[in-house]
Amino acid sequence: MAVSEASQRTQESVLRILQEKEPGTILLPSRLLRRVIKIDRQIPGIGMWVPHRQMYSLSRETFLELVDEDEIPAGTNVASLPERILLLEEIDASKLAQVPQADILLHYWKLLFHMRVHRVLEERIEKGELSVSGLRQRCHEIGQVVYDEIRTVLRQEEMILPPADRATYYIEFAAVYFELRLFTPALVSYYFPAVKDQARIEKILNRDLDAKSIYEATHLEGATEPISEPASEIEDTQVAEESRKRIAGWPQLSRYRRGRLLKKASKANRLGNSVRAAVTYRLIELGSPSGEARRAENQMLRKLDDLVRRLQTALHWDESTAAAWREGLLPLLQVAPRGTYTVETRLLFDLQNLCIDHERELYTVDLVEWALSWGRRPIKRPLPNLREVLTCRHLRRASGRLVNVAISDTDRETLSALLEQATSQAETQLRKRHRVLIADAFETVGLQPANLPERIALGKIVEELLDSIVRDGFLSMASVRDALSRNNLKLPDLSGFKEFFQGDLFLKLDKELAHQLDGVYRRGEFYLRWQQSISSVAFGTKPGRFITRYLVLPFGGAFVILEAFKHIGHLIEGEAHHNLDPTHVTTEQHISTEAALWEVGLTFILGLFLMGVLYQPDFRDWILTQLHKISQNIRGFLLNLPQIIARFPPIRVILESDLFRWTMRFFILPLIATVTFSGLVQILYLPIPLINLYALTFHVSLFVGFALVLNSRIGRDLEEFFIDGLVQGWYHVSTILPGMFRLIMEVSKKALESIERVLYAVDEWLRFRKGESRFQMAAKALLGFFWFFVTYVVRFCVNLLIEPQVNPIKHFPVVTVSHKIMLGFAPTVSQVITPLAGSVQLAGSIVVTIFFLVPGIFGYLVWELKENWKLYEGNRSRHLQPVHIGHHGETLARLLRPGFHSGTLPKIFARLRQAERGGYRKRNWSKARKQLQALHHLEIAMRDFIEREFISLLEASQGFGKHSLTIEMIELASNTIDLHLGCPELSDQPMVISFEEQSGWIAAQVCESGWLDQLSESSRHAFQTALAGLYKMSGVELIREQIEAQFEPDRFPYDIAREGLIVWPEETFSTEAIYRIDPRENENSNYIAPRTTANPAPLLPSLQAQELLYDRTPLEWKYWVDTWEYDQRGGRPQKSFLHSIRLLPDHSTI
Repeated sequence: MAVSEASQRTQESVLRILQEKEPGTILLPSRLLRRVIKIDRQIPGIGMWVPHRQMYSLSRETFLELVDEDEIPAGTNVASLPERILLLEEIDASKLAQVPQADILLHYWKLLFHMRVHRVLEERIEKGELSVSGLRQRCHEIGQVVYDEIRTVLRQEEMILPPADRATYYIEFAAVYFELRLFTPALVSYYFPAVKDQARIEKILNRDLDAKSIYEATHLEGATEPISEPASEIEDTQVAEESRKRIAGWPQLSRYRRGRLLKKASKANRLGNSVRAAVTYRLIELGSPSGEARRAENQMLRKLDDLVRRLQTALHWDESTAAAWREGLLPLLQVAPRGTYTVETRLLFDLQNLCIDHERELYTVDLVEWALSWGRRPIKRPLPNLREVLTCRHLRRASGRLVNVAISDTDRETLSALLEQATSQAETQLRKRHRVLIADAFETVGLQPANLPERIALGKIVEELLDSIVRDGFLSMASVRDALSRNNLKLPDLSGFKEFFQGDLFLKLDKELAHQLDGVYRRGEFYLRWQQSISSVAFGTKPGRFITRYLVLPFGGAFVILEAFKHIGHLIEGEAHHNLDPTHVTTEQHISTEAALWEVGLTFILGLFLMGVLYQPDFRDWILTQLHKISQNIRGFLLNLPQIIARFPPIRVILESDLFRWTMRFFILPLIATVTFSGLVQILYLPIPLINLYALTFHVSLFVGFALVLNSRIGRDLEEFFIDGLVQGWYHVSTILPGMFRLIMEVSKKALESIERVLYAVDEWLRFRKGESRFQMAAKALLGFFWFFVTYVVRFCVNLLIEPQVNPIKHFPVVTVSHKIMLGFAPTVSQVITPLAGSVQLAGSIVVTIFFLVPGIFGYLVWELKENWKLYEGNRSRHLQPVHIGHHGETLARLLRPGFHSGTLPKIFARLRQAERGGYRKRNWSKARKQLQALHHLEIAMRDFIEREFISLLEASQGFGKHSLTIEMIELASNTIDLHLGCPELSDQPMVISFEEQSGWIAAQVCESGWLDQLSESSRHAFQTALAGLYKMSGVELIREQIEAQFEPDRFPYDIAREGLIVWPEETFSTEAIYRIDPRENENSNYIAPRTTANPAPLLPSLQAQELLYDRTPLEWKYWVDTWEYDQRGGRPQKSFLHSIRLLPDHSTI
């Protein structure tokens, strides 16, 4: 009761202060506020998740129509309300009791400021001071790519009310931007990372409003001052305060307890466990009197010095670096005893384990390998390649823990820099040692490049394999296969039966890598090698490719698709079949010959169709175009047509009439409720006769009851609560289902990786270390013998039998159809097994196990063989294709373009915004640091892509010369990746290449020329050629320089929108023309004419789609190779493959 009264007083006080600033302010419960917004803005559907749901402004008359008199908050004088009122979401009473009033006032100050910005801009638009053309001009000045990011962010944050036009977005952006800028300025760069120059944006927005004046005018007396300091300072203050409280409240240890801890520390010290000793001494220091505390502190510092000296020896530091590490590790050690085996303690143990692995030489004790080699390989073998690998793994593990340690942000940054430097040096050493070994393995087996692009591909493959070693601590056959399949160095076809039986180049490479990287590379299991041998016949020979391409894929795919549809049909009809008379049900054993022939014929026709889709680009494009048209027509029929009909004046009069509203409330809605309830009763097997007096009475009573309930006050409230709960549940389901799908995929992948790491960890534990006894060596040899077979069985069961069953992508339809086919053999297999098993029950269990697990093999094979297909030269794509960036396997387009299984970059920024908001609310930024770390990893992946595919190609080019290119910086925004390329010998200014996602299109441009103008003609030509390939490998669809070239000598402002290319041919932005550039809308013509409603129409040219759309200009692999072969000979081809495409910001073309 006391809490409720206190909350009531706080709310009354807050409302009084609000009404002093804004007399028309009313605090409404969120349910009522959502109802008002939904009805007033005519938001269709039954959604609870209405946008802009914390605040809303409307006229007094409309408000009184939408809210009943008894729903208006007590104490509100309706007669004194102004013409326009402001509705703010009421804070829940439980939160009011927990949050200081000053913070509540700050919250409402933000909302009041936000709505005042709305009012100012809306009034300017109503008065005509800000016209449609003026809005277009403002958006163009902000930048179309930046403005596209703004629209996306505002939609994701659910801030856009209908109508979602240009004015709505502009007003909302101004309100959100200035709210962030004035109240939490550190959040601006997280919300709108594409806004590089905030001063310029503010100058544009300040033409239409004075944000500073509004900020001061809406200030609420007693409100907390806005947060101006960065998160790092807030966190540093909080960490210091928590540390002070922790030390002040630390319990004093008894003499007995201190003695026990001293013995524990001494024992750890004797065993060389410096970290355990140091943490124990810190624990004694915190719980001892001052004299003993100082002695314990000195001992702790000595143990820290011991750890740093060991690290110095392992990582070859100088004295200054060692001193920096002492300073960096001390704050970590001071907070390590705050719990049991804390993250700080684990980080320190990671560093100590690094020292242990460096100090003790590693050996493998392998009885199985000794036996299989007939004694040629010794049982005990040294593993010299592992030292750098383990060093990197320990450092990377320590770096991963750093985001969660409880130290100040300043100390964290210091330690992060030290760890990053040490990790970089360790990785350099690892790569230097293993790069030569991997390259030697490729050379030994004869897998060598034949031209410059293949030489670049080989270098990239080697680096990607090194990435796997650094990331995972080992290398596997699957990693090598994936690296080869997604790069441009391919395997030759099988030369004959001899090579088949001896193993193709890939199997020879697998064997050679196991020899060169002993202890680091794990050779493929027998089933993987068999799979590779069999697939080499199907994929690595001309007859095998013919059968695969023209028989297995189209007709096998047709069979699987039809079986999948039959399976779905049986699931749908299953319940109906249960209700049929058994004498009328035709079983599968009695299917007629005619039906079987129909099925064969349908499979043949569908196979021919799939063959055309797979191998005829024109046919495939036509099919996709027709599907697009069908989807557009369905959308138009279901969504647009009803809206058009509803806007028709006579229909609109009917829909807005009292008669229609009365009919909806008292007839249609009760009727829907009655039918729904009756249907639920039938589903629950409580049948109600449809034609008799009882049924009629029941349904009429039900209808009348629903009509009364739904049109009463209680009924309306229940309806709102029900709808809110229903749609909230649907929101969560619609959010959770895709999330669950991604979670299953991620968990499946992580589980496989975790099992692999566990198996590898046991392998590592079974290795013999210098200094261990002969008994330990014998025990590890014996255990290792049995462990060899355990790992084989575990990997076989998990990879082939279990994982494809739980992975939805692999399961449907291949595993599903395999289950269905195999079930037909279950009775026969059961009859065979029963005599051997001795009982029907045991035989049934065996059959169920076999028939549940074995279909997983088919899912595994289909999933894996698609990568094997891309291993061979004969299966190479004719054109240069987008390549994967990073180990997650996403192309640049998928990184940028939002989608169900794509859009990594905008998703990270969305999570970062949420984490930063939560950080300011909870004073904990660990989640935000994880997202920043994800961005950093993405930046590294992008850097590797550019260095390995673009810069390495130019460095090897004869035409480009000896110019040295460096990546000075990569800037990431939610829809943009800016690449800053430096060439110090030519200019101090970098060249900036921008990759942008705008309205679903991937565009690229050279934003800043930098040193580009200093290049000679031959160097410029080589650079343009390499840039053309980079754009193809990035999946670029539009090049801005080429778009602008279509309108020369004019330079019209333009925008890339979902409906096409929008051009404003006049400086006033009053006239707008649209080019429908989607190829699916221009299938019958290569020329795209502008569409405009202006009269007279502006004189604009028709554009040639082949030249405008870069993705419609294929870059053939043969021409790509020939061009660089000419370059190596100091020449260039007579005719360029991109002679009409402009890539650079000038008038030159390739």
